[in-house]
Amino acid sequence: MKNENARNTIIFVALSLLIYLGYVQFVLQPQQKAKQAAAAAAAHEAAQHPGVVSTTGSPQTTTVVLSRPQALAATPRVPIETPSLHGSISLQGARIDDLFLCNPSNKPVVDAKGHADKAHPCYTVSADDKSPVELFTPVGAKYAYFANLGWEANGVETPSAEKTWTLVSGTVLSPGHPVVLGYDDAAISVRRTIAVDDNYMFTVSDTATNKAAAAVTLQPYGEVQRQGVPDAVLKSATNVQQGGVGYLQDDTKMVSYRAWPKKKTSDETFAPKDNEKGGWLGITDTYWMAILAPDPTKPITGVFIAKKDKGVDIFTAYFKGQSVNVAPGASTSTTTHLFAGAKRVNLISRYEKSLGIKNFDLSIDWGKRLWPLTRAFFWLLEFFYQYVPFGVAILLLTVVVKIALFPLANQAFASMSKMKALQPKITEIKERYADDQAKQQSETMALYQREKINPLAGCLPMVIQLPIFLALLRVLYLAIDMRQARFLWLNDLSARDPSSIWTLFGLIPWNPAAVPYIGGTLDGILHLGIVAILYGAVMYLQQLMSPSTPDPTQQAMMRFMPLIFVFILSRYPVGLMIYWTWSALLSILQQYAIMHRHKVENPIDGFIARIKGLGAPEISVDTKGSG
Repeated sequence: MKNENARNTIIFVALSLLIYLGYVQFVLQPQQKAKQAAAAAAAHEAAQHPGVVSTTGSPQTTTVVLSRPQALAATPRVPIETPSLHGSISLQGARIDDLFLCNPSNKPVVDAKGHADKAHPCYTVSADDKSPVELFTPVGAKYAYFANLGWEANGVETPSAEKTWTLVSGTVLSPGHPVVLGYDDAAISVRRTIAVDDNYMFTVSDTATNKAAAAVTLQPYGEVQRQGVPDAVLKSATNVQQGGVGYLQDDTKMVSYRAWPKKKTSDETFAPKDNEKGGWLGITDTYWMAILAPDPTKPITGVFIAKKDKGVDIFTAYFKGQSVNVAPGASTSTTTHLFAGAKRVNLISRYEKSLGIKNFDLSIDWGKRLWPLTRAFFWLLEFFYQYVPFGVAILLLTVVVKIALFPLANQAFASMSKMKALQPKITEIKERYADDQAKQQSETMALYQREKINPLAGCLPMVIQLPIFLALLRVLYLAIDMRQARFLWLNDLSARDPSSIWTLFGLIPWNPAAVPYIGGTLDGILHLGIVAILYGAVMYLQQLMSPSTPDPTQQAMMRFMPLIFVFILSRYPVGLMIYWTWSALLSILQQYAIMHRHKVENPIDGFIARIKGLGAPEISVDTKGSG
């Protein structure tokens, strides 16, 4: 009967795995290839009809029609050069729509000793692709992404997306060297001064003058717009917010890229309440964001809008400021800050204080319920990173967490050790009362009472550790310093382990992904690296040290759990895998010390005994002198 149960369990697990692999191979992968083919066809169609532009009213939208170089060349531009950024401003619409998160040389800024400047890092696409990260993409190109500011008025023409501004003063926008743009027509004249600091903050100051013969009502607006989202963004970290984000009505507002098209504009419109002033909104990814922060002393209305234009999803975070009645010949002014760059927590907190941007640090998705833990762990991680490499900082943070949880873990492991010591007696009860389940339970509970063991005592501390685990998981996703951080043989802790069993961890020079039909599976769910295998081994050892269930079917299923978890977790960033492996290893050491103290049989002591047994045989000496 036991063998039959074990066989059935193995068959069940094997069939489940085959069904899953078949679903990936014959459903998910064909769907992905169809999407890629559709995107390629749309790009080809756009290339065949250059110059065809589709626009609507505010917020403005433009379909994909040009390559990036063509889009840049289509409009006059003002260069942007800072220690952290390079790009340009389009004079058509005065949009900031060309931005890379790197200095103009596309190289990391280094000090006299050759160390990378942590204040102005150069972010590149990947550890292998050293092209700078592209944040903004010009209007007209695929995946256009930009920030735009303007004015609306009643009955008179204002500078729209198609209007071309003039460069009044300045040549290159750089720290300490602002540029002034101008727009003039018969009714409205606007002078716009754009300044930028050493990092990622733009300051845009507008002065609008009424040149008409009658009073004009003017209303400032701003938008961050994204026309389609690359697959690489959608497939990146799902544990943190990606999409629209804002602080409106004294609360954080978030809408993900996937949920955004399903929302009604009316449901995503946030007008000021109770004389509320200030606020901010924009679009965020895992590591980068573009946020507009208008004058914090004035009320704004924020709107998150999603619609389609020629099959492209248009995402817009849009705000309108307070209307102002401007007399003939009079002027009104407004200032808006634009953060466009990497989500460096210390920098964002500094802007919050210096510029008065209310709760600007909530642009980081700390989690609604776990934010105290998340922030504390993040602070610890950043503290360690000041002195050691990021991989070592992860190990040190894990040690601190283990020390904090030491009393709870001790209680859990002590209870588990006692339970493991009772396994033979529990098995004996099960065999003695095999046909009487009620008697089995009553005798087992009586045994627990005699031995003064609470079977739930080992579970409660584990439940308490769950929020800590979730907070640490979020911290490692938020930590931009983990991106492309090196550790041992690993080039990027934010990516999956590049080693693979199918290449013998790099010894065989071939690409498993190129194998027909099954390449996607080999490079996907079946991709196993060194760290994943190490994690599986540690998890298996931890399972051996825990009390097992008397049920042979459940025992067989539990034996497969390490293997299942290895396949599931192998696709996570390797920095997370290192944390999980190191954390499990520390737990094993603590559990071993407790089991050894309680003199409970465990696999480590058994292994040590076998090693000792393989030593040199003892030599018998005849002390009687015979023979």
